[in-house]
Amino acid sequence: MPKPRPGVEASSRLSKITDISTWISIEKQYGEMLLHKGGKKLVDLDIACEEISIKWQEAVTRKKEDAFCTCQDLYTIIEWKFATGKPRPLWKHIKSNSEETVRKVSKDAFDLIHKAKCHDKNLNTVIGNAVDVLSQLKGIGPASASAVLSLFRPDLMVFMYDEILDCFLGERKYTTAAYIKLNTSCRDLVKDIGGGDDDFMNVRKLGQILWCAARLSLCKDKVDLTEGAVISSCQEKKEMVLGDVGKDVTRTDDENPMKTVKRRKT
Repeated sequence: MPKPRPGVEASSRLSKITDISTWISIEKQYGEMLLHKGGKKLVDLDIACEEISIKWQEAVTRKKEDAFCTCQDLYTIIEWKFATGKPRPLWKHIKSNSEETVRKVSKDAFDLIHKAKCHDKNLNTVIGNAVDVLSQLKGIGPASASAVLSLFRPDLMVFMYDEILDCFLGERKYTTAAYIKLNTSCRDLVKDIGGGDDDFMNVRKLGQILWCAARLSLCKDKVDLTEGAVISSCQEKKEMVLGDVGKDVTRTDDENPMKTVKRRKT
């Protein structure tokens, strides 16, 4: 079994913290960690991916055109993926996909999750099907598919970072089944944390912050904000609510997908 990625201990600690202020503090250093990991090139790629995400969501909102991935979109996202993690010898296969094929397959995958809601009983099946459809492209597996799909539905899907695979699953398996387990854990954690006053958190951003926490813990000149933070599990929260004398509290989940927000400037 491969050794855990460096810094995963910090990601694991953060995954047990539901105080949103800690997550916000770590997210503010995301841009700096991108620069530390891959220089200005990775920062620019991250910005380009956010612009692709906005383009797709605007296409859906206007309802005048279909959202789909072009070859250039795909190349940008995969380049970001390799720069964030580890490069793979897959470019020959990825670039063998025709423009027509990339557009058609990505549209089919997007159509599957376009109208999905966070409370849908068959959500995991729908997400798994979308991952499998996009994985039909040459050189694209579940991890690369998640990089694309999480930009289309950041409220429902996380990118399959190695650090958060180690964090939640304790091993790195790049399969659709492993992704479903990972994504479910991340969606549950988003519910526990809450979105904040301005809907700060979504599933994709949660993954980014967990990755950021791992990178921060490796920087000698940075404070690891996950150490010594107040840990509050979901069970502890329930016990606090039940102990509130004379109050009946009913928790309801938001039936609407979380809004996508632009990253805060740092």
